[in-house]
Amino acid sequence: MILYDAGLELDPRRLTGHTRRTTIRLVAAGALLTAPLAALVAMPLLGISAKAATMLGTILVVSGPTVVGPLLNFVRPVERLQRILLWEGSLIDAVGGILGALVFHALTADDRHGSARGCSASSAASVSAWPGARPEPRCSGCC
Repeated sequence: MILYDAGLELDPRRLTGHTRRTTIRLVAAGALLTAPLAALVAMPLLGISAKAATMLGTILVVSGPTVVGPLLNFVRPVERLQRILLWEGSLIDAVGGILGALVFHALTADDRHGSARGCSASSAASVSAWPGARPEPRCSGCC
């Protein structure tokens, strides 16, 4: 519901040029750096297993509009920066949700079926490679 509400407040016509490039870089770099770094720090710091740390790192990717919005209201940056951060906060929720589902599937499929990493990797690749692409409902041989 929060993601839907935040998406309604965004105007795609205002996401152009430098603002668009910066937002895409923030979302991509944020997800690619936060998840593994948080997982690597969580294992020794919290004393949790690698799988639990991986899931925690994936969950920490999401910063979302409920976090970013109140901070922006308090700090009140210039309009261009505020627009970039609002877009990033809303888009990272969707990316984090999809990433969380894929990582959870990979971690639980690995437990249930021995080694289903190829299955999970193909699902992740099909979702991330093409917008609107959906993973196969059943993978060959492992599910």
